[in-house]
Amino acid sequence: MRKTMPSLFVGIDESTLHCETCVLAKSHRVNYPLSLSNKSSKPFEIIHSDVWGPSREPTVSGMRYFVLFIDNCTRLSWVALLKSKDGVFSAFQAFEKLIQTQFNGHIKVFRSDNGGEFVNHDFQEYFQEKGIIHQTTCPQTPEQNGVSERKNRHLLDIARALLFGAHMPKYLWGEAVQTASHLINRLPSSVLQGRIPFAVLSTHVSIPSFHNLPARVFGCVAFVHIPQNQRSKLDARALKCVFVGYGSHQKGYKCYHPPTRKFYVTMDVSFYEDMCYFSPNNTSLQGENEFFEEMCVGGELKKNKDAEEESIDIPESTSQITQIDQSIGGVDQLNEETSEIDRNVLDQSKDVFDQPISEAEENSIPAFPSSDTSPLDAELSGQEAPSQVCPVSSSSNPVESVSSTYVLPSRTTRGQPAKRYEPSITAKAKYPVSNFVSHHRKLWEIQCGPRQWRKKWRR
Repeated sequence: MRKTMPSLFVGIDESTLHCETCVLAKSHRVNYPLSLSNKSSKPFEIIHSDVWGPSREPTVSGMRYFVLFIDNCTRLSWVALLKSKDGVFSAFQAFEKLIQTQFNGHIKVFRSDNGGEFVNHDFQEYFQEKGIIHQTTCPQTPEQNGVSERKNRHLLDIARALLFGAHMPKYLWGEAVQTASHLINRLPSSVLQGRIPFAVLSTHVSIPSFHNLPARVFGCVAFVHIPQNQRSKLDARALKCVFVGYGSHQKGYKCYHPPTRKFYVTMDVSFYEDMCYFSPNNTSLQGENEFFEEMCVGGELKKNKDAEEESIDIPESTSQITQIDQSIGGVDQLNEETSEIDRNVLDQSKDVFDQPISEAEENSIPAFPSSDTSPLDAELSGQEAPSQVCPVSSSSNPVESVSSTYVLPSRTTRGQPAKRYEPSITAKAKYPVSNFVSHHRKLWEIQCGPRQWRKKWRR
């Protein structure tokens, strides 16, 4: 409105104009420019700190967090891996002792966010004892701790590049972060006008424990020499490992052996920097996806194994079929033999029945009703119905008739009545107190009656 109608604002102070509706509708956050004027002139006067984590994939030693300490003057950074946020206080105490002993420095201001790992009773008592000012950010304002946030982003960008470039598994993220901090402290920085952080520190204090090893390719193949006392004459003289960083308190290269999950810090290393230890096709080593990869691969292997077992079981099934055919052939042979025997019996019976019968023998033969007459017709005619003494099974196969017969097991209590509980006065109970009290009471009630028993019991 001021640009379109400037005549309305002639002679009016803009600071006196307030519109609540505009503030409610157009409120936004304030810019946070770089405060280079507040930079300390001496090392370790102002320390920035921040905590990163938790990581979904822990390291080999079970670490899920790391705490970062940054010097405002030299931009040197120190990284400490942690299993939980409870170790931040002990990590800060160790860092302060390192500053006092190695560089003769004293922390005056400590800047962090409002996280519970920094704002607690232990930190407040320690800061009061040492005279350190603890500066925290406003709520929901991480921009005020911009030095730590930017350094945290810089570390993670380099760590991811190291892991992805060498196809490393995610459980080695701790070594990648420490290697990234080691490299950043030895590379030129734009905040320091192209100078190296260690070089800036060396202009203020002496650096007694500074060592600078030649840089190697992260994740390359490294053959670690095996000492003579740890091998025999016919064993290999080197162990194939992967290069994962530099020693923090030793002048040597840090190598990792995945089969044994061991770390080696030594100078006796042969590097093959054009070869990566982990191949890009081995996706099962990618940390968080390893469990799901194993499930998928295991399922395919199981299917293949089941298919192999089915292919192996085919001869067994054919052998079973041949056995069944043999058994069926044996049954058919047995049926043929039994049919021949029946034919012989029928021929003999035919010869017998073909012989002439005398009148005496004919009168001695009882008369039976024909098979066509029913039992009801036999009763009406005054004859008894024929009773089957030995019922004949419907199946003609003798094997089935033998298998269908069932023999009852022998029992010693067969024919005896079932035992039932019948209470009696003379029966003893399970516990001795109940035997004494209940039995005597029952006997007195039976012998003397309830009234006399009550009088006897009251006495």
